[in-house]
Amino acid sequence: MNIRSLLISTLVLAAVSLTSALVFAQPKPVEPAFSEEAVRKAVLETNAKVSPQVASDKGAPKVLLFIRDQGSDQLEYMLVNEVGPMRKILAESGFDVTIASISGKTIKTNSVTVTPDCELKRVKIDDYAGFILPCMANDSAPSESVAFVREIVNKGKPIAAQLGAVNVLGKAGVLSGKKFAFAEEKDFNTSMYPALKGGIYSGSGVVQDGVIITSGTCPMMSKMHGHQDCTAELTRTLIGVMTTRTR
Repeated sequence: MNIRSLLISTLVLAAVSLTSALVFAQPKPVEPAFSEEAVRKAVLETNAKVSPQVASDKGAPKVLLFIRDQGSDQLEYMLVNEVGPMRKILAESGFDVTIASISGKTIKTNSVTVTPDCELKRVKIDDYAGFILPCMANDSAPSESVAFVREIVNKGKPIAAQLGAVNVLGKAGVLSGKKFAFAEEKDFNTSMYPALKGGIYSGSGVVQDGVIITSGTCPMMSKMHGHQDCTAELTRTLIGVMTTRTR
């Protein structure tokens, strides 16, 4: 079962459970880390890499936010609730944020437009202090992204990945013998995601193993299951690793 199938199954179970609504209490909604207005503003600042106070600091360490925009039917929700907060936290922490995608083309949804700063093939890994890959409700792992992640880890750079993007790390072979986070128990994961087989499943929260940081709960999973969204914690953990390395 891939992430998309898991979400469909969850919706079916939710419909069945409506008949028991008077008997069983519904999960308490998880409070978002930022207001919807705040994160939407962060996303809608097309081509604005960082907040004004950071943009003036030419010496700010750079972080690459790599968006995999292929095939997600929840693209707008994830841009607003995952990409927006990631960029906002990084910028407010003093980092120069660059957004890249494989194509470099503008991403448009009904109400959100994001223009990446560059194509992935133009990224020079040595120029960046760290890298972050949002889930995007998408478990695709294009060959370009797999090769890119492998090179990042080979160079010893910090990298953070959330849920669907963890599959990219698995396919890059960088999780072998490493602790990682994902949505479900390891044995079930490896039957659907064989690339994760060599890693050590360590829960659905934020897990750090050296310079590799993973999270198993993206905003969509949080919305569907009532678990705490790990977007902010994942981003701040990456910041902690980068800050330690740049001192």
